[in-house]
Amino acid sequence: AFGQEQRQKDRLQKLSQELVVAQQRTAQLTGLQSGLIVFLSNFGLWWVLRLAIPLVNAGIFSGVYLPVVALAALTSFEAVQSLPAAAQHLESCLQAGRRLFEVVDADPEVIDPATPLPLPAEPSLTARQLSFTYSGSVDALGETGFALQNLDFDLASGKKIALVGPSGAGKSTLVSLVLRFWDFNQGELCYGGEDVRRLQQDELRARIGLVSQTTYLFNTTLRENLLIANPQATPEQIAAAIQQAQLTDFIQSLPDGLDTWLGEQAQRISGGERQRVAIARAILRDAPLLILDEPTANLDAITESQLLKELHAQTEGRMVIWITHHLVGMEAMDEIILLSEGKVVERGTHTELLNQGGLYCRMWVIQNQILVEA
Repeated sequence: AFGQEQRQKDRLQKLSQELVVAQQRTAQLTGLQSGLIVFLSNFGLWWVLRLAIPLVNAGIFSGVYLPVVALAALTSFEAVQSLPAAAQHLESCLQAGRRLFEVVDADPEVIDPATPLPLPAEPSLTARQLSFTYSGSVDALGETGFALQNLDFDLASGKKIALVGPSGAGKSTLVSLVLRFWDFNQGELCYGGEDVRRLQQDELRARIGLVSQTTYLFNTTLRENLLIANPQATPEQIAAAIQQAQLTDFIQSLPDGLDTWLGEQAQRISGGERQRVAIARAILRDAPLLILDEPTANLDAITESQLLKELHAQTEGRMVIWITHHLVGMEAMDEIILLSEGKVVERGTHTELLNQGGLYCRMWVIQNQILVEA
């Protein structure tokens, strides 16, 4: 970038040479340590034999015990054989320990109240003048830069809201605030009419189903990865969630079906399949609030269309926050909120926003330009 390619190559070459020298030095030390241990252990064995054989010849020491004593002397070095390697890796282990303790000892960004309120039975989510800024965030003029500013919305059971806009507009920030990963700076955010800061975090999160852009799958079976969302789910519920997430054909292709191990970081499955597993999890959780962050990412058009129909059917009666760059299925949204630089620039239904001819309309036209020309 900007003509810095050669400079970066030279820097990488220099670092590579330094790494090679360090590795050579480490290999030399390792070889020296191994050689010394072998030499000292065999020297110890020879010295024990040199002392013990005259004692056996003199009848002071029984010859039966001579091999035992010799082998005991040889194996005694195994107790200290790993100490040089431990000393060699001591500093890297200490550095790793410091990094771990930095995480463990860090003060949490959000803490539960001393006496949390019981979670309201009637679910709803409302925001009033909701604003948030990350610590140390300032704009070019030195003023506080808001990641989210003065956001208002009302989300009741059965209502669907879509958050759209360019990257960095504040969509994912809102998700973090709802999930209580951060505390907002100004305004209100209420669940069931109660300030979320007065509720227990775990109880609130138990009422939220999330499909994020990055779904983590554990090194275990597909069944157990699904049951994370609802450990008490019945086989019938699992089968229904699989069908609704368009996973049936994929699971039938696996050698052991639901009991197939996914491997480390689930590298055996594609991004689209991973996304559908996340959707099946959200369906199994059956939470009153469902947050869908790019739920159809990595899916082909046919699968996306089928999955959207299932999702709209399964979310009837739930509160839904739909975050997307891909303006597909927006007709089913009760309200669309267009964010830009943390602020609401447009809001309304899909038809209303298209009729306004603003930013949303331009985004929709650009995404559908190929189809329009065809």
